[in-house]
Amino acid sequence: MTLKDEKFYKTIRDFLDIYLIRHKGYSANTQKSYREALNLLLLYFKTECGLEYADVGFENITYPNITGFLEWLSDSRNCSPATINLRLMAIRSFTKYAGILDPAKIHTQVEISNISIRKTPSKVVEFLTVPALDALMAQPNRLKANGYRDFCFMKLMSRQ
Repeated sequence: MTLKDEKFYKTIRDFLDIYLIRHKGYSANTQKSYREALNLLLLYFKTECGLEYADVGFENITYPNITGFLEWLSDSRNCSPATINLRLMAIRSFTKYAGILDPAKIHTQVEISNISIRKTPSKVVEFLTVPALDALMAQPNRLKANGYRDFCFMKLMSRQ
């Protein structure tokens, strides 16, 4: 099988295996998440755009294609806005890396950086009830130095 854009797949490999781990110091889990995002993007190109993997290249990383990919994640795969945002951040990071390697790709980076992130519902912060807070404050053993220290920190944080 011959690749239409060999440099594209080499850049993906170097991005995942060298840049994320050695240069950025990201964890293996982050690398796995970014790899999954790029694999899903390739799957989108294959299933929705009718492109074989060998035919995908940098020219396919466009604003309309990436926004279509994000819609596909939402509609077909039922991804949450937070997951869609994570996938977008992985693609943005990849295009930034491609721009570092080849200044001709900076246009792609700028184009993808103009895609808005999705709004995510804000989290509701629930507070402890007074009995629950009292039970929590009773946990440290105040007869030991560490327990007394822990109790003092908890007291300072509780404002009770």
